[in-house]
Amino acid sequence: MFKAARWKSEKNKIKAVFKFQFQATKVHHKGWEELMVSLFPVDAGKPTARSEKVAVVDGSCNWAIPIYETVRLIQDSKTGKINEKTYQFVLSATGSVKSGVVGEIGINLADYAETFKPFSVSLPLKAPNAETVLHVTVQRIQGEDEGRVSDEDGDKTMKQQLRTLRRKLGDSAIAEAKALAKIANDIKPTEEVSDGNNQGKTKFPSSRVMTVQVKSNGNLRKSYSLDAISASGSDSSSERYTPKENGAKNNITQQEYGSLLSPISSTDTPRDPSIAPGNDWSIISAPYGSIDESSSSSGEALLREGSQESDNIVEKLNNDIIVLTRQLEVSKLELQTLRKQVVKESRRGQDFVRELQSMKEERDELEKKCVELKASIKRAADEEHDSAKLQFGGTSKWSLLEETKQELNHEKSLNADLQLQLKKTHESNAELILVVRDLEELAQRKNREIPSCCCSSTSIKPDIMKDMEEMKFKIRLPQLHNAECQQNLIETSTYEEDEQYALDVLVNQPTDVELLNSPDHKIAHLTTELELYKKEREETEMQMEQLALDYEILKQENHDISKKLEQIQLREQLRMQFDCSAHFASISELEAQVECLENEIERLTVEFQADLEIISRDKIEQQKRAIQSEEALRKTRLYNCNTAEQLQEDFKRLTAQMSSAFHMNEKLVMQTLKESNELQLQKCHLEEMLEKANKELDLARYQHHIKSQQLLSLIDFKTKEVDSLVLELKEKRKELENQSMAGEARQRASLEQIAQLTSEVEKLSGKCDHFAEQIKLKENLIKEMDQLKASMTESIRCFNLAKRTNLCLRRSFLS
Repeated sequence: MFKAARWKSEKNKIKAVFKFQFQATKVHHKGWEELMVSLFPVDAGKPTARSEKVAVVDGSCNWAIPIYETVRLIQDSKTGKINEKTYQFVLSATGSVKSGVVGEIGINLADYAETFKPFSVSLPLKAPNAETVLHVTVQRIQGEDEGRVSDEDGDKTMKQQLRTLRRKLGDSAIAEAKALAKIANDIKPTEEVSDGNNQGKTKFPSSRVMTVQVKSNGNLRKSYSLDAISASGSDSSSERYTPKENGAKNNITQQEYGSLLSPISSTDTPRDPSIAPGNDWSIISAPYGSIDESSSSSGEALLREGSQESDNIVEKLNNDIIVLTRQLEVSKLELQTLRKQVVKESRRGQDFVRELQSMKEERDELEKKCVELKASIKRAADEEHDSAKLQFGGTSKWSLLEETKQELNHEKSLNADLQLQLKKTHESNAELILVVRDLEELAQRKNREIPSCCCSSTSIKPDIMKDMEEMKFKIRLPQLHNAECQQNLIETSTYEEDEQYALDVLVNQPTDVELLNSPDHKIAHLTTELELYKKEREETEMQMEQLALDYEILKQENHDISKKLEQIQLREQLRMQFDCSAHFASISELEAQVECLENEIERLTVEFQADLEIISRDKIEQQKRAIQSEEALRKTRLYNCNTAEQLQEDFKRLTAQMSSAFHMNEKLVMQTLKESNELQLQKCHLEEMLEKANKELDLARYQHHIKSQQLLSLIDFKTKEVDSLVLELKEKRKELENQSMAGEARQRASLEQIAQLTSEVEKLSGKCDHFAEQIKLKENLIKEMDQLKASMTESIRCFNLAKRTNLCLRRSFLS
């Protein structure tokens, strides 16, 4: 059930005055000669404020006079946040435009309610073909209208309404009140009944106890209560419903109904404790005329009890209707919050999708960068290798030895780093496997990054093999250099032997001149040629001797050089053996470690492939689950939309039913008021009759008291007359009983109507229970959405952890 106290404590109302200054720019249209701005609250369909009409000058329009608007804001006492209060600023033209509306913008005033500084907002108008921009300066102003609107405002407004109603009362009501006061003062009751008439107390069968007292303002209250009821009914029908105002109006109507049904009642007199709770009316016995007073008072009590019971039932029905309307408002607010939550969830889903797309793009960029870095590293290694090969011929052996030492130390450090990196990769692979098993939605995205890690781990092996080959090549370089020197010496010796053989051939070669010429004719020529040949032979012999000497000298030098080279080679071999004996052991150890590392890498690759197969299976299952969850979400969204539409339709029906029931209740209340007015008229008539009878009885008693001594003889006659009067009183009593029976019949009819109303109220309560069940279903849906949010946050957290591990792995591989 709804609790009014909780409703009042949870939300506070705040009055705020806002100042608006307007300026429009880029106004380019022939029909827009004069413009004006209107303020439309989103809740209401009518404008609350309008600006003056201002002419358009050079495509701009300035409003010199600002607009002031008082706004009621609702603040949550728990969070301290102010609920949204959106106003639409409509820019309209008074020219030849058909629609007359240039465009509109919407501003939430709750964003500007916390400070008193002016804020300028420039927004384009919402129109299909409008380029106009409306500049609005919003400022909250400090004034008397500010402050918290407490629940006492309802009482203040009620008092103001009562004052105005009292002012509207005419002189006739005041004259009637004075006449009633005179009649009350002229009544002279007996000594025994005086207290009962001055302060006649009644206890009604309902829960409320009302004390009746005669005062001069009873008729006055009667007169202004009718006006107050009519005024409150018109206000409730014309204005928008709010729980606080309706509660205040309901209190006014309850007070005025009580004043109508008891026009001479007052709540100032305390309750008399001497009245027993079981008695419905207190009767004080008095001689002679007590029977008439008891009969009339019992009839009045029955009538008042019936009217009071009907009033109580009507009040209960009104309270039930108010509770139902409040429950409807609460359910509407809950629907609005649910809609806002659904919109927020959809926006969050879109944001998640965008973030995932951006993460995919970043991943692709990182993969490209990794590929480029690997290619650049390979290029740099190849260039270094080529440069080492080119520079090898010009370097000395000592520098080569120093370089080999440095490279060996570098290889040791690299091997240690590789071992650490292998351990880290092993641990990171184990962590990645655990994370990938937990991540259901991100397995597909990690599928491409894991092979890159695999490639980086498998690329270690060829790098190590290349380094080992380079070391072996550098160790064998001096041996190759010595072999080349020996080969050059052998080639030089073979070249000299070939030259000597060619000279011998030239010396021993026969001439073909003797065969061509005859001996007789060419003897002189031959002799000359022989002399020439002799000279040439001598010269050639001299050259041969010199060449032989040079050859011997060169042989001696070559022999000396070969000896020196052999000695240098022996010394260098001894030094190399002495220097590299320690390095060979370390190289063998490193080779063994490299073999172990290769075995471990092979084992890790096998395990990694098995893990990849498991991950691929898990990925397929997760994709299936994701598809199923998406289908379930789509179904839930459709179900939520359908339920929301059904709830809206049900709320519309309920509002229509409630309005019809409210009008029926108003009609019943008017009928009961008419009946109560008739009963009051009858009661006034009976009171006048009773007053006349009391006066006559007083006169008779006075005369009887004077003439009791003189008319002793007429006692019997008077007793007979008294008996006749008793019979008449019995007849009157019977008439009153008949009247009471008629009143009871009327009460039964009213009770039947009340039973019908209660059945309708029960039906409405059943519908409210149905709505409560639907609200519970919505709460369950909200819980499921919260669980989905939690799972999404956990998946995002796991994804961030995986991303950090990948970054660490990449940094380690790059280092």
